[in-house]
Amino acid sequence: HQSLKDFGTGYANGTLQEILPQDEEVRQALKKIGILNAKGHELFYNCVVFPLYGANGGIENLYGRNIGEDSGAKHLYLPGPRSGLVNRQAVNRSQTIILTESIIDALTLYDQGFKNVIPLYGVNGLIDDHLQLLHRKIKTVYLVFDSDEAGHRAVDAVSLRLKEKGIDSFPV
Repeated sequence: HQSLKDFGTGYANGTLQEILPQDEEVRQALKKIGILNAKGHELFYNCVVFPLYGANGGIENLYGRNIGEDSGAKHLYLPGPRSGLVNRQAVNRSQTIILTESIIDALTLYDQGFKNVIPLYGVNGLIDDHLQLLHRKIKTVYLVFDSDEAGHRAVDAVSLRLKEKGIDSFPV
């Protein structure tokens, strides 16, 4: 499916241990960045995984959406501050961007032909990476958030931050 390829989507099925070399240095490095947890298990086991890209085009973080029935945490990231974005190239396509609450929401719109879509890290997830990317390139943003109390509050908060950058925004 092309949209999944465009977003670099993968799935962590628990077989990473089988393909890793028996090199303790490699395993320690993977623990340090968070791919493996302290016990040596995959952090993103049973997750659909998306790479998050930095301004230089390299992968600087990962997002995992756990699809297990009783998985506990549904949304996983590598340890550390949130960084990196999905679909950064959208700002080169248009002066209008659609911001969504999540990567899955963005992927859904992208798959339906809305290629100028960028996800946030949830309703409180507009980070400096977003603002730096949008600043001076984007004139209008459409906010596609859930129609719940958190989504409504986020529309107001995100709109205010965008307005400070001279970007008009409209809730959808």
